[in-house]
Amino acid sequence: MARFNPFPEVGSSRGAPMGRISKDPGFDESMILVAKRSPWVDGDYDSGGAYWGNSGHDSIYAVWERGHGDCGVVYVRAISKAQAVAKVLGGWKAA
Repeated sequence: MARFNPFPEVGSSRGAPMGRISKDPGFDESMILVAKRSPWVDGDYDSGGAYWGNSGHDSIYAVWERGHGDCGVVYVRAISKAQAVAKVLGGWKAA
């Protein structure tokens, strides 16, 4: 089975898109959530090429339910995995 990649290549012919679209499947505390940080590429892009603009003190995290990444991913700015998950469970705002 292929591993889920929350930061796929954006492949845009007209430049990088601004961020990524979050699809909130309605996370709750009974779910086992996974958070993955994307390293900054060239200072302002995630590993798949989407543009975020680096604020200098946080990172972009993708959060999804373990085993169900294709059902929905939420992208948030956070300083840790724990903070990313807390933001998602506490009423997230798109990164």
